[in-house]
Amino acid sequence: MEVNMKFEKIILPVLMGLLILAGCEKKVAAETETVPAENTEIAASVVKSSLFGAPIKFSTIDLDGNKQNESIFKKADITMINVWATWCGPCRGELPEIGEVAKSIKSKNGQVISIIHDAHMNMDDVKERQVLVKNMLNDANCDYVTLVNNTSFDPIFQDIQGFPTTFFVDKDGNIIGEPLLGGRNKAQFEAAFEAALKKIKK
Repeated sequence: MEVNMKFEKIILPVLMGLLILAGCEKKVAAETETVPAENTEIAASVVKSSLFGAPIKFSTIDLDGNKQNESIFKKADITMINVWATWCGPCRGELPEIGEVAKSIKSKNGQVISIIHDAHMNMDDVKERQVLVKNMLNDANCDYVTLVNNTSFDPIFQDIQGFPTTFFVDKDGNIIGEPLLGGRNKAQFEAAFEAALKKIKK
């Protein structure tokens, strides 16, 4: 009985705390690099990943039911792609920042799109989930295309280390630089965008 009491009063709270600290990571990152917070050229944690090794291709719909595919990348020199989930606190927390970034990079021929993990075409309640996601984005003043998840995004979700993950692609869907794992602020996103822009102009 004493052992059970100690487990409930001491060990269990510690375990719960560790789970909370883990945030939205779905698995332990195999290799990450931590960068000083003051260095906005590379935001805090950079995921070392080959992420597909091929241009991104997909076919899905957006939250308004419009058909979308990789041709959307042709609309900008650099596209910032944010992969997130509604149940992820850091994902929700950075939405207002991303909304501001979407506005600020337009003048440099950049665009933002997002992929929502937990609104999947195979779900029976996908339409209700689309409404939930739209409301969350509207509340955060996010005015950009958000793509509904389906099997064409399986390579992304198999490779990323957790949520949110953000990466940048060129007009052909080639990933520029390394994906960023974890929440970011406006300055960090903009610095990463500028770095990607420089790489394609070399």
